[in-house]
Parts: sequence; C-alpha cells; structure tokens
Amino acid sequence: MRFSEFWPVYLRHHSRGGTRAAHYAATCIGILGLGIAISPMAPWWAFFAGLAVSYLTAFSSHWLIEHNQPVVVRGPHLMLFGALADLRMCRLALSGGVAAEFRRLGLEGAKSAAALADRPTGA
Repeated sequence: MRFSEFWPVYLRHHSRGGTRAAHYAATCIGILGLGIAISPMAPWWAFFAGLAVSYLTAFSSHWLIEHNQPVVVRGPHLMLFGALADLRMCRLALSGGVAAEFRRLGLEGAKSAAALADRPTGA
C-alpha cells in the first residue's frame, strides 16, 4: 500500500473531532519528547517515554471516542505511514484545511469509520 492509498483510510478512522484532537495532542507530546530527548541534560529514556505516552493517547482515542481499531496495527510498515499522516493532519488542522480534505476525499458525511469501507480498492 502506498501512502496515497493509506491517507483516505487513515482519515476514515479519524472521522470524529475528538479522535483528531487526541491525535493532535499525541503528536505534540511526541515532538516534545523528541525535543527533550535531544537536550544534553535529558535522561536517555525521555524519547521513549514521550513516544509511549503519544501512542497511548492516540490509540485510546480510537477505542474510547471513535470505537474502532487504529489502522496502524495492521502492519509494521503502517506505523511510519501513521506518523506521517498524523503530521499531515496536524498541518491541515493548523491551516484550517481538515474539513476541505474530508470533502475532497468524499468523507464529509462520515459519522464514524465503521460506516465506511476499511480498505481502499485494490489494497
């Protein structure tokens, strides 16, 4: 699966605003953890702690808010795509483009990821 195929699937699994907000927070936590970890005074485990809290925040939003399974658990290669998609979604949120991206992909009427197909055609 290429990222261009993964992106609509990712957005389907983030159809609720609360899930997206949790992912924005998780991305900030991960970036903060990285920033702390590269500091000369930081403990060696700071990056891993930030990463763990980041993933726990993001994953729990799927179970508690979206009521679906995080799409990145389908394969290890999707973890990288998931991180890139989180950054892209954050950029879209900061620019006010999330709603337009949902419309562009025909996902604007989605109430939940369960209402849509799990995989793009040909995946």
